[in-house]
Amino acid sequence: MIFSIVSKCESDIHKTDLFCCIDSIQKFHPNDKIVVVDSCSSDKSHFSDLEMKNVIVCDISNVNYESGGMWHVYKNFYDEKYVFLQDSMYLTDSLEKYKNLDFKPINFCDDWAHTTYLHKEWVKEKLSTTKYRYLNSGFKMIQFNSFLISRNVLDILHLNGVSNILPTNKSESESMERLLGIVFTHENILNNVVPFYTNSNCVSPNTDIESIKTEIVKKWRNRK
Repeated sequence: MIFSIVSKCESDIHKTDLFCCIDSIQKFHPNDKIVVVDSCSSDKSHFSDLEMKNVIVCDISNVNYESGGMWHVYKNFYDEKYVFLQDSMYLTDSLEKYKNLDFKPINFCDDWAHTTYLHKEWVKEKLSTTKYRYLNSGFKMIQFNSFLISRNVLDILHLNGVSNILPTNKSESESMERLLGIVFTHENILNNVVPFYTNSNCVSPNTDIESIKTEIVKKWRNRK
């Protein structure tokens, strides 16, 4: 299993979060590979410390948010299972018991909740370049674009052009959460899937994370 972390460090708190994430992975998965995909960090002085912890650093100036990191790792590092995380997430337990699953997201939300017309138009435009039909409702969005996923599922997405759809700003990254939900719905990947956050409500800065018993915890940093 490969753990992939998209990271953009612009302050000491971001670095602290990143190392917390890495330490938690190494605690529960000491033998699994960790890859950090850097998204134009303003300060890269921590790279050498990451390498000393046997973390692979991909200094690729990623500007495509979680999707850019995911597809870079998919194309450059082979494994049967991947866990794609943000650097403000950390593990509270091992994920070993989920290794037989093809997909397990951090969380679901109902389709177009908390979106605008612009989100929908972006998704419509991007899906028009694929075989996947736009949905007005009846799907779950994949919150944070973060999940455990098998290479077999990534192969399906890649072969059907999803790897060519890359957000370039925060709004498009939010749209990508819905686009992935639509694609996974069409591929029947979400059947009987239970997210890590089993209440299936949108997690926000006001959520009492301590009340959610889950193996992956998300901190809120309100980044753009």
